[in-house]
Amino acid sequence: MKIMISINKSKVPWDELMEACRKDAPLINEAQGETMKWKIWLENKEEGLIGGVYYLEDEEAFKAAMVKGKARGQVPPLIENVFSQVIDVNEELSKVNKAPI
Repeated sequence: MKIMISINKSKVPWDELMEACRKDAPLINEAQGETMKWKIWLENKEEGLIGGVYYLEDEEAFKAAMVKGKARGQVPPLIENVFSQVIDVNEELSKVNKAPI
């Protein structure tokens, strides 16, 4: 079980980015299939940052689906990646703190 954290900087006005995100959100589910259990969207409008926390079952399949999704999506050309990292989930401690796993 893995978590990916991704933070991106918008290159366009916020409203334009949000419109593209609304269109791309369903495509993320289609591209990921069962490799992604869920995504929590993150934003800091004042600093123009958008991103997500992804809960992954299969990191390699997820990465392949990300490439496929980027080719179809409207958001990738509108953002610049600031930080992305895939890390393992410590299930034992996460359950102590009520993680939905």
